[in-house]
Amino acid sequence: SRLELPEAARAAKVAAFMATVEQPWPKPEVKMWRLGTSPAQAKLEEGRRWTRDKEFLTAIAAFDEAIGLDRELASAYSGRGYARMLAGDSMRARADFMTALAKNADKKFQAAVWFNLGGLAVQANNTAAARTAYRKSQALRDTTQVKDALAALDAPK
Repeated sequence: SRLELPEAARAAKVAAFMATVEQPWPKPEVKMWRLGTSPAQAKLEEGRRWTRDKEFLTAIAAFDEAIGLDRELASAYSGRGYARMLAGDSMRARADFMTALAKNADKKFQAAVWFNLGGLAVQANNTAAARTAYRKSQALRDTTQVKDALAALDAPK
């Protein structure tokens, strides 16, 4: 539609418009995730990078954000549990691992989480619990890593 104004009103509106100082446009937020990756997945990857860099508290914060964005993202619970385990927070690590197990039934994923539960038990010097966890991992996915972990439990000290 067309707005018609008397000439004087039109001139005043144009003058007011022309006198307005244009504000700078805000800088666009740079997204650090790949095409097709969700924000939760991006935070998960960030948490994994911080864990590899041994920045466990920063990693835990990134995993917290991932979980805040997607409460069903089992790998974020698993990653946070692993970072907590490495940071020495075994009780919360175990809770995260158990949540991860409940949220993802994939055998390969479950095997990895059970392997981490075995590592948690080793940290606590609980050989029986470590053996149980490693055997559950092995039953789901037989890997060299889990065989080596079981062998280490049986090695003379």
